[in-house]
Amino acid sequence: MQNIVEYSQIDIPFERGYSGKDIAILCSTTKEKARYHCILQPRMRAMMRHFGLDAVFTTADNVLGQGIVLDSIRRFSGLERNIVFGINPVPVPTQEEISENLKLCVASRANLQLHLLYER
Repeated sequence: MQNIVEYSQIDIPFERGYSGKDIAILCSTTKEKARYHCILQPRMRAMMRHFGLDAVFTTADNVLGQGIVLDSIRRFSGLERNIVFGINPVPVPTQEEISENLKLCVASRANLQLHLLYER
């Protein structure tokens, strides 16, 4: 989990002029989303302050807002962002056949960049 939080590519979109409204961070489940929210919020707040931006997480329900969408893959279905970070886009081990569908779903949400991140 710590490797994902410290992923070095997360700040590049901000260096290139993108804002929070261009980014979605999608987790496999709402439980994972809640877990990552607590961990990512301090890191994102510090990093975005460095770029003079507000670090606000929002959900798929508020996709038109200015914040970074942090939600589950399924709740973001039918929506898009320029840059998408997919965190652990795999179901529970007993549902391996769903894995490829989840990856495809995450990939189809990204307009410009896709980053798939997995816990070790």
